[in-house]
Amino acid sequence: MTFAFPRTEKRDLNETQQEFTFKGQWSSGKVVDYHPNGMTLLKNPCYQTSMNIDHGASGGPVLKGKYVVGVNSTGMKVEEGSDPISFITPIGLIEDIGVRSNIGNISVKQLIENGVIACER
Repeated sequence: MTFAFPRTEKRDLNETQQEFTFKGQWSSGKVVDYHPNGMTLLKNPCYQTSMNIDHGASGGPVLKGKYVVGVNSTGMKVEEGSDPISFITPIGLIEDIGVRSNIGNISVKQLIENGVIACER
């Protein structure tokens, strides 16, 4: 299952300021396949799922129970009534990515080690 913000709305307040309204959306599905060499536009190892990942949901956490197991990467439009097709990147592939914070860059791996992100590998 995933929680993301594909329905975020932006409103210009003036020439230099904007207001964002974040509207979260849950989606659930199943792992359909594993692609060790990537798939379509996603060139890293990934899982194919039946979750609906709308435009703007990329980067959202993918959960298995209470654990983050990956991030939304891309989704495909399919015929109405067909199962969604989407791809997620396993959490292990992004552990070294740095996240800017008020104390400097901190890696996703450090966030996991410090209990900020509950992760199952």
